[in-house]
Amino acid sequence: MIPDNPSPMVNKDNSQMIRELQEKLRRRLASLGKQIEIQWQNDYVVLHGRVRSYYDKQRVQEAVKSSCSLPKVLNKIIVEPSSC
Repeated sequence: MIPDNPSPMVNKDNSQMIRELQEKLRRRLASLGKQIEIQWQNDYVVLHGRVRSYYDKQRVQEAVKSSCSLPKVLNKIIVEPSSC
């Protein structure tokens, strides 16, 4: 079971990994990468932020999963469709 509010457990190696993931995300998904925050909590990579579609949410998740060897990604990105 994935905890709703995992407590932070960040060490130096994790901080470096997070910085590298954020940089890779910005390079792969330039328009979305700046809107996403990546954290490390209790052996999970946790994604926060807002995007305009479920598709974008999944693109971010898959980009992060493919960039790291950790299978535990908790996607807390919120989808907010633009109002027309």
